[in-house]
Amino acid sequence: MSNVKLKNHKHDGPLLLRRGGVVYELTHHTDCSVPATIAVGMLGDDGLVVEFVKEDKEVIADFNGPNLELLNSEFSLSGSAKDAAEHLFPTKKKIAKKEKPKPTKLQDLVDAAKEETSVEKPDEEKVSEVDATED
Repeated sequence: MSNVKLKNHKHDGPLLLRRGGVVYELTHHTDCSVPATIAVGMLGDDGLVVEFVKEDKEVIADFNGPNLELLNSEFSLSGSAKDAAEHLFPTKKKIAKKEKPKPTKLQDLVDAAKEETSVEKPDEEKVSEVDATED
């Protein structure tokens, strides 16, 4: 069910529209739930605000004939009803998440720290025989 309301305030009461044997009471302040097949016919009216909701995606994907033509002309689309539904309700593409490194055990961390501290010490300066005889 699409949400439809008046664009401007109407001072003499709500606008009563009869569509498909049902009377819809449209006001500026509250949304009126209207089936998507009927709301498509209201798209060209400058005095109305038509809002399609997520539940309308399946209904719009099944449009054919006049309803599809009205929808395509209003939103400058071309193609099938499924294309129009995808344009109005785009699906979010899933982005592959980077895998987090698995946490290591505490003992592994301790062993790694020990290995870092037990790094070989640099060789002490060796005194060559020539230097030793100079003293």
